[in-house]
Amino acid sequence: LLAFSSYSMKDSVLEAWRQQGILQDICTEKPFFEEPKGNHETKQMMEKYNGALAGSSGAILAAVCRGKLCEGIDFTDKQCRMV
Repeated sequence: LLAFSSYSMKDSVLEAWRQQGILQDICTEKPFFEEPKGNHETKQMMEKYNGALAGSSGAILAAVCRGKLCEGIDFTDKQCRMV
């Protein structure tokens, strides 16, 4: 779980990582998911994230503290090995 203090912070850091190729490098090692702003997309993203966790390499989820995911979901076991 990669937790950011705000949506704008998450967006700016991930955009910088995209421009520098860092995010692409991360994605070659682990599936990467971002907390969406819409509620409908959140359920679909969490299903994909949980599916990716079944693999041997795990996955990374970029979420926002006090956002939908960090406040509304109890992350257990493989869902949150490191913050």
